[in-house]
Formats: sequence, C-alpha cells, structure tokens
Amino acid sequence: MRKFIWNQYSVEVNPKGIGTYGTVYFGYDLKNKRKVAIKKIPKIAVADNETFIMRSYGKSKYLPAFYNYFVKNKQAHIVMEQVEGKPLGVSNFYYEGKKRSVKQAVQIVIYILKALQHLYTIKALYTMICCRKM
Repeated sequence: MRKFIWNQYSVEVNPKGIGTYGTVYFGYDLKNKRKVAIKKIPKIAVADNETFIMRSYGKSKYLPAFYNYFVKNKQAHIVMEQVEGKPLGVSNFYYEGKKRSVKQAVQIVIYILKALQHLYTIKALYTMICCRKM
C-alpha cells in the first residue's frame, strides 16, 4: 500500500471517503503510535468551524476524538480518531442501499441520537444549527 507523509502522519494515498466539504484519509501517527483519520478540507474557514465543534464536545463514545489540526498547502487537515465502520447507504439517491433489519436500523438511530444528545448537552448542537457553524 502506497503512503505519503503529512507532518508526523504516514497517510494512505487512496482516500477512505469523499464528502461535500472534504476528503478523509486513514493514516498512522508516528509520534503517538496510533491509527488516525485525517480530513483534508480546502476551505480553511469550514475546517475552523468543524475543529471548534470537535474541541468543544471532548470525549464521547459516539463521536470521534479530536487529535490535531494543521494547515498544509493552503488546505486544512483535521486529525481525529480512526473509527472503523461501513457506509450506511449509497450516495446516489436513485439507487436503493443495503436493506437493514428493523433491529439494526433502530440501533443505528439510537447511536445517532446519543451523539446528538451529547452535542446538545454541551450546546454544540445549538451552535451548529442555529448559528450556522457547519
């Protein structure tokens, strides 16, 4: 597997995910000896807002831990806990995604609600929704 180095991180060349605001890569923190996910975001202001929220929520069983933030080549990079998982669906709304059992679907919703509850408790959810931080 091909890798490159960003600061203290050995990063896989192929991204794990591409979203609206950025691209996520998996890597390894050479200094702290741990797996990481690094979200590369072209718009620094967007990354600043996301970093603010991640720093605000602290530790949560339902949200990835924030580790670091840096700017390289005029792009922001948010370093966070690497969370293994699988896609919930497909990004193309014209095709059906994988069907889940009712039990699986309910468990997914419960996890999402617990993450939202944590964000609400520390007022980060209010900031994201009402003040357009994200």
